[in-house]
Amino acid sequence: MTKTFKLSRVLAGLVMLASVAALAQGKDYPHRPIKLLLPLSAGSGGDALGRLVAEAMGKRLNGSFFVENRVGAGGTIGAAQAAKSPSDGYTITMGGMTSHIIAPAVYAKLPYDPVKDFTQIGRIGTAGVVVVSTMAFPAKDLKGLVAHSKTLDKPLQYATWGHGSTGHLCGEVMVQKAGAKFDHIPFKSSSDLVTGLLGNHINVAVLDMGTASPLVKAGKIRALGICGTRSPSMPDVGTYPDQGIDFKSELSWVLLAPGGLPAELTLKLTEALKESLADKGVADRMLELGIQPAYLPPAQLRQLMAEDVATWKQVAEAANVLPN
Repeated sequence: MTKTFKLSRVLAGLVMLASVAALAQGKDYPHRPIKLLLPLSAGSGGDALGRLVAEAMGKRLNGSFFVENRVGAGGTIGAAQAAKSPSDGYTITMGGMTSHIIAPAVYAKLPYDPVKDFTQIGRIGTAGVVVVSTMAFPAKDLKGLVAHSKTLDKPLQYATWGHGSTGHLCGEVMVQKAGAKFDHIPFKSSSDLVTGLLGNHINVAVLDMGTASPLVKAGKIRALGICGTRSPSMPDVGTYPDQGIDFKSELSWVLLAPGGLPAELTLKLTEALKESLADKGVADRMLELGIQPAYLPPAQLRQLMAEDVATWKQVAEAANVLPN
């Protein structure tokens, strides 16, 4: 028997052992708690969504999750940590527009690729951000808002929860696609932004759905339009395309794992997510958070994320939006 033949047999044996080990890992998975690493602050709408999904998936996997919030730099610190974690199924993360779509569009360099450095488990749902105004503002919808801005001597100020945020770029879309005359005013947070609106310090703003919805229902502010997906919590409020603005993008919440996750574990997590989203109790709670359940399997999600990064990168470059 030649040395080459012996080596081939040894290598074949190692490959077989690795395959058996992977199958065994998948069969026993999970045998310890899974960490959901959230690049979002505790108590936020995204945090509530992550915890809801983790609890539901834990029941279907006969396991448990624990949540670790890792915030900073628009979610990029947490996303980078998730990308570099072991690809063993015991660390997963939830991505939103900021960390996985907007940040790659705005930052010239990131310590991770939002698509290639992750294993896509599935899309959780879609949401939108809401263009709102004070009740005394003359416009009643986006067409009226754009038309009003063009009558002013100076650009109309609109506020968002931060420079380079999803809200900021949604405002810039109106400038690029509808010819609005706008001047962006970044606030430190959504809560500061609400205070400014209710105090009539700013007349127009872009808010996340979870923050805007109760204020709109209470008659404290007016919803003019939605950037993203039409929301069941605001069925009468049109999206950008509904109101003649030629821009369509689904603002997605997605579940991811570090790149290279074994197929057996990916399948288990994907099925647990899919089953969780089909649960009426989970779906109803998501709708309360302003998020429409909208599952997509890994391959379709990967393609969608790549397309979204390219779409928003064009918006950011046209607006010359650079990180502060």
